[in-house]
Amino acid sequence: MRLGIFFSCICLLFLTSINCKASTLILEEIQKSIINDFKLEGKIKIVKDTPPDSIKISPKAEPKKELSKGELAVQEQLRQNREKVKQYQQQNEDITPGNDLLKTKQQEITEWQRNKKQEIIDNQIKKQQEIKDWQNEKQLIINQWLTEKGNFNKRIPKYKENLISENVFLENQIQATNDVKNSNESQKTSVVSPEKMIPPNITMPIFPDFYVIDKSLDVEIKDQGQRPTCAAFTGIRAMEILMSQQGKDEKLSEQYFFWASIPKCQTSPCQKEGSWVFNAYQSSLEAKSPNIPLEKDCPYNQKNLNDNVTQIPLNNSCLTGHAKIKKFTSVQTSAEIITAIKAGHPVIGGFKLTENFYKNEGYVFVQSTKDGGAKLDEHAGGHAVLLVGIMKMPAELHQKEGKFCLISANSWGPGWGKGGHACLSENWIERHRFNVPFIALEQVETI
Repeated sequence: MRLGIFFSCICLLFLTSINCKASTLILEEIQKSIINDFKLEGKIKIVKDTPPDSIKISPKAEPKKELSKGELAVQEQLRQNREKVKQYQQQNEDITPGNDLLKTKQQEITEWQRNKKQEIIDNQIKKQQEIKDWQNEKQLIINQWLTEKGNFNKRIPKYKENLISENVFLENQIQATNDVKNSNESQKTSVVSPEKMIPPNITMPIFPDFYVIDKSLDVEIKDQGQRPTCAAFTGIRAMEILMSQQGKDEKLSEQYFFWASIPKCQTSPCQKEGSWVFNAYQSSLEAKSPNIPLEKDCPYNQKNLNDNVTQIPLNNSCLTGHAKIKKFTSVQTSAEIITAIKAGHPVIGGFKLTENFYKNEGYVFVQSTKDGGAKLDEHAGGHAVLLVGIMKMPAELHQKEGKFCLISANSWGPGWGKGGHACLSENWIERHRFNVPFIALEQVETI
């Protein structure tokens, strides 16, 4: 799905290895919501419904089909037959259509054409059935989202109670800046300090009308429950996306990651306390071997223990490491964020929430047609989400919303937004982001 007149409904073009079943449906539903709510019918081309694993071909640049060995052998045999017929005709100018050899060759060609035609018909029937099955499956998924949305709406007060104070982000920024400086001096870290990351007169990079990080919409959306662990969920999801790109569809432990994010709460119980990803990423980066366990070895508990937020002591199995951080960087400007996403690096960001963030239909904009508008909610707390894609906005929305929106994945289950995702407009991001560098994850490794 691409926004604007340049939008192409070719899934292969920008989603080469992304499962089109997940990504197309999420993005299509986000797009439909924007069209309906802002009356943009005809201004945005709807992404074409496509069954999973099918290939959509551009009408302007139709690729040449690669023939199988069997088809190549048939083609070669037909070529040889045509050559023999031609030679025979030249040697026997008085040959007639009734000649047995010519009849045989013509029959072979006719039979091959008949079989080929039937093969095309069979493929068309198969494709139509695939589309029908996908439409049915898609409706089942949408119905599941609606059910989850009803459950999510009931839990909103709990999520609001567990938003993170801006001070947590700011304190972590101070810690991050000091640690980055010291670590860079000792050449032990791959983190780049914000001031070195921003060149003078930086310009917005050119990006396609639409781009989503490979595998980013395929990783399961989880639910943090009643705990202030949003940053832990975004940090783990970013790792799981990069692992999925390596063919490793494994779930890591948010329980351990949250514990690793708050050093002061690792040995002594703390009361309600939020976190940021830097400490957990940094400690993993410096670890000599994988330190972050699988979810099955260190399962997450959704219930909050206010007098023991990290729920210590952790089980011994939580010390069974499976994955570790190899490289992460700080990004601050919109240009840097988009550059990181284009490079396939999920970006973790922190925001102060508005009322329309909670109940949304796949987008969070400055202007809103319902659900409380874009005013800050009474809690005005902070929340971390993962940024995984970019969409250009149609010209009609540039003035109020900016030229793009960033596709985000949340940790409140699939009932939020569209399957747990929403697109945050450029202007909403600039107004409501916390004044701290975001974190882009670049490399992970596993056992």
